[in-house]
Amino acid sequence: MLCTQVLEHVLDAAAGVAELARVLRSGGRLVISTDNERNLVTRVLNAPRTGAVRAPVKRRKENRVRLEKKSFSSPDEVRPMSGKGQVEILKVGDGVVGKATFEPGWRWSEHVKPMAGTDSCQAAHVGFVLSGRQKVIMDDGTELEFGPGDVVAIPPGHDGEVVGNEPCVVLDFAGMEHYAKA
Repeated sequence: MLCTQVLEHVLDAAAGVAELARVLRSGGRLVISTDNERNLVTRVLNAPRTGAVRAPVKRRKENRVRLEKKSFSSPDEVRPMSGKGQVEILKVGDGVVGKATFEPGWRWSEHVKPMAGTDSCQAAHVGFVLSGRQKVIMDDGTELEFGPGDVVAIPPGHDGEVVGNEPCVVLDFAGMEHYAKA
């Protein structure tokens, strides 16, 4: 399913993402793109406009994204996570898409926290789970487990860990610009 340049215009973007996830067939793929990531992530996660998402992008004079195709078989950057996974980064259009592979035993507080220098992950994520399972634990103790086919919105202030013996692979459309950067 493809949702392009729509959600930033929907009054309740979180409900829009939930509806897309509801109608997505089992095993289906959801691709979301927006030319206004800051507004979309802010509205989906109800996060503050400062600090939770990346800074505004400097746009070209024509203020348009060019037609472009990239593949994770040739990522722009690969960021290792202390031997327990990696993040492959594609800079496409005016945004960043990350493919995160979290190996069994991975936990944010052990494998990314030393790079981030914060008590919990302060990135806001909007992602689609390709495989594996992960549990997120919010700073307030709220927990959520997700797996293949799930679309997730995760606000800042969380820890996360792989559940089970299979790597968890997630496409992240919002929180990877600075994630796991040494």
